[in-house]
Amino acid sequence: MISIPELAVAEEMATGVAPVTPIPSRPSASPAATSRAEELRSSAPASEKRVSAEGNSNTAKAVTSELAMAASDDVLQDFAVVQSLEERVAGIQTTSSINSIHGKISIPEIKEDQAYLQDLNQSKDPYKSYLQLRNQYMGTPTFYFDVANFFFKRGDHNKALLILSALADLQIENADLYKTISYKLREWGDYDNALFITAKVLKWRPMDPQSHRDYALVLQDKGMFKEALEQLYGILTQSYSPEAADRDDGIEETLVMEINNLIKANKAASSKVAVNKKLIADLPVDIRVVINWNSRNTDIDLWVTDPNQEKCFYSNPATAIGGRLSNDFTGGYGPEQFLLKKALKGKYKIEVDFYNDDSLTLAGPAAVMAEIYTYYSSGKQERKIVTIYLDRNKERNIGIGEFSFQ
Repeated sequence: MISIPELAVAEEMATGVAPVTPIPSRPSASPAATSRAEELRSSAPASEKRVSAEGNSNTAKAVTSELAMAASDDVLQDFAVVQSLEERVAGIQTTSSINSIHGKISIPEIKEDQAYLQDLNQSKDPYKSYLQLRNQYMGTPTFYFDVANFFFKRGDHNKALLILSALADLQIENADLYKTISYKLREWGDYDNALFITAKVLKWRPMDPQSHRDYALVLQDKGMFKEALEQLYGILTQSYSPEAADRDDGIEETLVMEINNLIKANKAASSKVAVNKKLIADLPVDIRVVINWNSRNTDIDLWVTDPNQEKCFYSNPATAIGGRLSNDFTGGYGPEQFLLKKALKGKYKIEVDFYNDDSLTLAGPAAVMAEIYTYYSSGKQERKIVTIYLDRNKERNIGIGEFSFQ
């Protein structure tokens, strides 16, 4: 296993895989991940700080508006999510064989025109040049991100990890920076280190369902299915502050897909975790795209344009061929999810739109991770992950991938 030598906590990693973190109770506050004012939940009366998902009207809505979080002894509202997904994901029956056409994912080469990358490309000793350039970009997260990617593409994974880990040194216990690191590690397939990093974020920000989800998905990547299912299902059975429940309304639809995908991938896991049977359904789709981002003060939108040139996005969340977009997250960390049950022949363009950013932090511009799937939860699932930084001073929307079904 490659270690992260520049992290202050590197010694913890030397002992092996990070221990599985139990689902903690959600406190009313935790160390801020950005410079924005603390969440208002800490000033609320004690009786209002915790609202069970069962009683929170903000989450008791049908899919696209009624996706509800369940209390541990009553999952009827989440059952509505499953029913709605079964009936409305792509508008076709929920179980059928994979199309005779074949789907393929392609990731475009993101244009990298920064001066320091040009210097590295021209250098006979790129790492020595990096050390010289570092003084000029000491506090710039995108510098370390780009240079780490440069070395990874050249096959020097150790130096790539060394440089990426320098992001953690820019600010102690900055969850936004650690999220960026974990995104890139998952893209690189370094799940041991990704597990360690996501466990840290979960420790600092246990009140965010995204922290549990990020950790759970890495557990799944590592084949720790029971622990992953416990984390994902635990998100649905926890209590939330009114502000958090409103901010993250809609995450349930993504979680239900992932819970069922995990159960289908490993039946043994579901036998060891008491998931309510009303939440279990067979939900295969030809296309699934999920975007996540690292800054809670940022609004980023997912766009998918189909072969008929119809764009599925926040103001057109249901397309003629059956494309479906989950709730539009205008705050928090996402995720936003696109699903298509049956893909038509042709090409599908995937873009992220940088709509708004209210923060200016040490973590730099927003980092976005896209999880791109063909034949999700079908038994023939394929996935690619791409991570980018969005620069508000450049293009507002960026193409991050494409599906081709022939």
